[in-house]
Amino acid sequence: MKARMRHNKCWRRSAGLTLVEALAGTLILGTLLVSIILGQSRLVSQSVRAKEKLQAVRIADALLAQWWQDVTSFPRDGTGEVDSQPDWTWQTRRIDNQQAQVLHADAVELCVTSPTKTVAVKVELFVPLPPEEKTEDQPSEPSPSNDAH
Repeated sequence: MKARMRHNKCWRRSAGLTLVEALAGTLILGTLLVSIILGQSRLVSQSVRAKEKLQAVRIADALLAQWWQDVTSFPRDGTGEVDSQPDWTWQTRRIDNQQAQVLHADAVELCVTSPTKTVAVKVELFVPLPPEEKTEDQPSEPSPSNDAH
């Protein structure tokens, strides 16, 4: 009978959770929930940044397509607002590049700035020099030779 009572006491004691076990479980559950919330927060902010960059690339593409139609009026040093997106701005500036000079072009940097005033996209490109800006030491177009044999 005593053996049976001991067995019942042990079983009764182990049937419930101790305070330490309950706190440990709560701590683990809380850590898991905080990790999930932080992960979701990062995911949302990355998604917003990705959409902003995608919009900036579309704007840069539209601006460059418009400017390439008449290369002589390409803004090498300028700023402005984007017509279709008034909160977005663009800026171009000449940058020093020896390769561009060899190719008789200007190296131009285009920056598209988002409404949060951060540069969302930056593009560097070569823009051919207008004919009046070419220097005298640049070779002219070769003339056809009259040395017919």
